[in-house]
Amino acid sequence: MPEQLNIRVDGDRSGGADAEAFFKRPFRRPQISLHLRGQKAGVAHLQENLLRFNAQLYRDNREHFLQQTVAHEVAHLVAHHLFGPRIRPHGEEWQSIMRGVYQLPAERCHHYAVPRRRATRCLYR
Repeated sequence: MPEQLNIRVDGDRSGGADAEAFFKRPFRRPQISLHLRGQKAGVAHLQENLLRFNAQLYRDNREHFLQQTVAHEVAHLVAHHLFGPRIRPHGEEWQSIMRGVYQLPAERCHHYAVPRRRATRCLYR
């Protein structure tokens, strides 16, 4: 697991510790996985307290990924812990955490170049 990713989630520049200071309460540290593939940069599994990240997109976009994508996914967990399971994924609760805690734009989607997987076509006769 890349150390910078762990530090970011745990709260060096803006991970869980920033949310803890902002809301004056502790949050359980999530498990982190780099086994996400495809077009998604990250996914927060709320019930499992798990963050999954795309290792290839992390390697290709390290600085922005650490700043924006990690905060984006941590904000989902924080919103879930604070407001419960019935909120919209990118609703006003999540947006207020992105702007207030992390001081980042509440962007829903990344703009990373995603390498297309080469499709193999098989001709069946």
